[in-house]
Amino acid sequence: MSLRHYFVRASALYYKTLADLLSYIQTRFFRFLVLLVKNTQDAPKKVYQFVPMQNFDESWTDEKLYKKYGITDEEIAFIESMVRLMEQK
Repeated sequence: MSLRHYFVRASALYYKTLADLLSYIQTRFFRFLVLLVKNTQDAPKKVYQFVPMQNFDESWTDEKLYKKYGITDEEIAFIESMVRLMEQK
């Protein structure tokens, strides 16, 4: 296997990880947890203190996160009333 093949494969894995990270950042779940701390346009490390790390070998949706963390229907309704849905691009 050539070195070029390894670079292409690594680039594809890197792109997939970034896409999975972006899917997480775009969820209402992630943005709600940031909203709990963030009160300015600045985004220092502390605004992410309630945001749990995920496995970025998979794409994330609000539904998957709500299920993973046992979020109730009432809590989901509150989150979704506070944070607008982001368009996926």
